[in-house]
Amino acid sequence: MKCCLLTRFFYEDPYIDFYIEHYLKLGFCKIIILKMDKVKYSINKKYQPYVEFHYTDNYGDCIFGGIGHLLKDSNCDWGLVADSDEYLVINNKYKSIQEFINEKITKFPEITGFYFRWGIINRFDNLFDNDFEKIQQKYKLFDNEHIKTMVKISNFKNIRSSHICHVEPYNFYIDNKVTKHESPWQKVVNNSYDEAFLLHIHTRSINDIIIKSLNTVFEGKQIKNKKNFIHFINHFDENIEGSQLISQFKNLIGGKATIPYSLCKASKIKKPLNLLSFCYENTVTNMEQEDKLIRKILKDNNIIVEKYFLFIEKMNKYMIENKQFLDS
Repeated sequence: MKCCLLTRFFYEDPYIDFYIEHYLKLGFCKIIILKMDKVKYSINKKYQPYVEFHYTDNYGDCIFGGIGHLLKDSNCDWGLVADSDEYLVINNKYKSIQEFINEKITKFPEITGFYFRWGIINRFDNLFDNDFEKIQQKYKLFDNEHIKTMVKISNFKNIRSSHICHVEPYNFYIDNKVTKHESPWQKVVNNSYDEAFLLHIHTRSINDIIIKSLNTVFEGKQIKNKKNFIHFINHFDENIEGSQLISQFKNLIGGKATIPYSLCKASKIKKPLNLLSFCYENTVTNMEQEDKLIRKILKDNNIIVEKYFLFIEKMNKYMIENKQFLDS
């Protein structure tokens, strides 16, 4: 059984090696990447045989109407559509994605797709170890009704959005049952996180927030006030009070800084979750690559590097004291 992943990358160089490694260890044999930026990626040579790049402008969800052929031509049996900050995790009673699929289609032969819901983590700091398991231990994990889809490619028709693929017949497995309900939201129930879900590290770091918000063209994710943000950093006052700093940051950045706070109003998921774990060669974030990328972006936007890192230090300190996203 061959499984592939179709994903989008936008300024993801610091995160690419771990992302690929995770899905290869899970049992995926091909990673199809829509590269929507002009950044040169330093992908590890050992992963290159498994990766297929396709270059496109960043059209957001509008792009999905024209890329269904990438799944159809993949020579794979199953295809998952997930973003670059979403990591499929499964219960440790399964040793691979193939074992998970085989058990389910044995019980429900009519399955033509799977819904995987989000479990949300936000890292609003740049401090802790980037080990995947330690991230799960240190940060709060919140439930969410959003889903992504994995489909049986022989039944696949088209990709309707980043959340929904259409197949015929429409028989999707979720929460130990098969449903014909086509929706990007599926109600959370008691067993929603028992078998598998997408661990959505919605925010990897403050650097990640700033990299994306300064470069995206999409309203709602684009920086709210670039000129004022640059002025704020270049004239950063180290004596600013923590809560005022966060308020200023959210006001200047906009959606990329405020959405994490709305997502953490959901219910916290009880740990431990008995998830399958691996020994990884890579950390979730390559700190050297992220530092290199943020410094280039700071320079391109005439932001004083020293002032920026004073700001980061203050943000880190406040987020640790506040414990908004940290597991107590």
